[in-house]
Amino acid sequence: DVKRSASGWAVATHGWLEESQLSLFELIDFYLALGVYDFLCTDISKDGTMTGPSFTLYKEIVAHSPSVRVQASGGVSSLEDIRQLIELGVSGIILGKSLLDGAFTVEEAIACYQSA
Repeated sequence: DVKRSASGWAVATHGWLEESQLSLFELIDFYLALGVYDFLCTDISKDGTMTGPSFTLYKEIVAHSPSVRVQASGGVSSLEDIRQLIELGVSGIILGKSLLDGAFTVEEAIACYQSA
């Protein structure tokens, strides 16, 4: 889980109450060196808002580490959001409030993901 800070993307810990000493990209590099390539990343300012995902965040992650398989989480409100995230290169998308609120169905989301 991350949030935008003055110095970039800060990693939130302890229930979003504290920040890690490592930046998001330092943390990704640390885990890549250990052979970990799969990451779930939530922009906590977008979580549960249905205001659109943080496209910039995921674009920066993919540009920084093309070998990373990142799952995007937070803010997804439409099938167009899913299409755009896939185009950015994310490997998966967490859908929560958008499904609960009926913005689209699971079947529509899967079809959108598969056709992107």
